[in-house]
Formats: sequence, C-alpha cells, structure tokens
Amino acid sequence: MLENRESTGTALIDAKIVFEGDGLPLLYELVGQNAVTEMMKLCKANNDHLKIVMRRTQGPIDGCIAFHADGAYASETAQITVNGDDEYQGGRLAFYSRDVGLNIPVRPSGTVTVHKRTQMHGVTRLISGTRYSLFVVDTANGLGEKGVFEVDKTTFDCLKPSDKKRKCRR
Repeated sequence: MLENRESTGTALIDAKIVFEGDGLPLLYELVGQNAVTEMMKLCKANNDHLKIVMRRTQGPIDGCIAFHADGAYASETAQITVNGDDEYQGGRLAFYSRDVGLNIPVRPSGTVTVHKRTQMHGVTRLISGTRYSLFVVDTANGLGEKGVFEVDKTTFDCLKPSDKKRKCRR
C-alpha cells in the first residue's frame, strides 16, 4: 500500500519514489543511464552512501517547503528537473543568501542544480500542474514519514511523467 499525505480521488499528491538496487533500471528508462551517472558524479560523496529520489507533486497544494538548510547528515544535494517549470505554476526552487538575497532560478527540463547542505533553500507553493524532480542525497537523509516508497514497475508506470493520464490506486 502506498501512503501519501493527501489525496484527490486515487491520485498521489506528493510522492517520494526511492530508486535503489533493482529500481535503478527503471530510473535509467526514465532519464538514461548516462544522466544518472553524471548526476551521481556531481555529489562528491561515496556513491555507496547516496540514494536517488524522484519527487512527484501534484497541485494545488496548500503549503510550500519552507526555507531550510539540510542537516549534518548531508554534504550536498544534486537535483535534476524531469519536467520544466513552464509545465506547472508555482513549485519553484528558491535559494536565499545574505550576499545575493532571494534567487529563484528558471529551470527547464534537464536542469541540474547542486547546493551545499548549508545553503538556505525552499520550494514555493505548487498552484497547479504536476512537478517532477530527481535528487541525490546521502542515504542518511530522511524523506519524511509519508509518501515515501521504493519503486516497482507498477508504481513506476503509474507515476512517471507521460502524456497519457493514468489512474493510480493506493
């Protein structure tokens, strides 16, 4: 059973799909093995201590991801957009620093961002559409208690970006 924090009908609103072990070939199907290899290289940590997660968020949602710095469990985080920010409203990655102030980069599909754990960052409220992003984090990084699951073929086919509408069952 997939657990999620909120649902509309049977659609998952906020899912964090962990790609490890047998799930990696499904990730290769989605973005290609070379993209995964390059993304892993961006993180300087030992690959044995990294996990790849796809976050799928469907708007509208009530909140945002508040500004925060990652905990001591992280060294840095790499993200790649699966779909561009022109395909949904809101859901924008935002960075803040005293030197620069607020920075909300434009991120078309395939954009890679890497930030250190001390970098203040958050995500604006997703108003509409579905946002997909991949990120690489240390295995010790928690992903919250709900909506986190390891991928299998059925779940992957249900949640991957597609032109076809799919019905997902919890």
